Amino acid sequence: MISKALLNRLAAKKSGTYRSPFTRRPLWGGEPFNAGGGLARWAETPETWSTLIGTSHALLKLRHTGWYCDSLMRTTQFGVVRGLYTKDGTLFLACINDPHNGEADGSGPCAVEVRSDGTPCWYDTREEAARHADRMAEIVAERAREWDEQWTARVYAEDTERDALQQIDALRKKARSFIACVRQSSTVTPLLCAVLREKLHNVRKAAAEQWRTVRECRETMTRLKEFVS
Repeated sequence: MISKALLNRLAAKKSGTYRSPFTRRPLWGGEPFNAGGGLARWAETPETWSTLIGTSHALLKLRHTGWYCDSLMRTTQFGVVRGLYTKDGTLFLACINDPHNGEADGSGPCAVEVRSDGTPCWYDTREEAARHADRMAEIVAERAREWDEQWTARVYAEDTERDALQQIDALRKKARSFIACVRQSSTVTPLLCAVLREKLHNVRKAAAEQWRTVRECRETMTRLKEFVS
């Protein structure tokens, strides 16, 4: 069933007298970004122009309380529903929380689902807005986890490369000392000279393994070059 508020909006648009309530004052800053298959814009102070209705998991009585944004499960993304009261009734907005600056009840900064022209999408029921918000939060959190995994892989490659180069430097110093001893073979017993040559061989083998590690790390760093620590 189509709500009376929606019918009034459609009639106003058809007659050319419709004015969006979202154009009365600036609600946010920044450009729309991809979120959950659609677009969203960040609102730093949504409480100044809308009312917090609740979180998606509370309104829909879901079995979860959000979606983890990172592999260590430190931050959570969840859906938030906010309401805007107009003379035609309440418009419900699908939002997602700010996992770093928002509150557990959904208050604080949030991202609001918008259309291609930058104006918010609204829903006639809080349940419909809650479902859209939860789906948007799930997709955004999944992308955040993928980014976190790639960033972690890049940082791990950087640390591993640094450790491998330090090992190579230490092995070079050790190899030079062995070579110096072998060159003094005239004053070293044949048995000791053979031992030194064996140690030198092991050092070179270990250095080759470290260089293999360095190459693998650099390949990873090149593949994930946009994830700089």
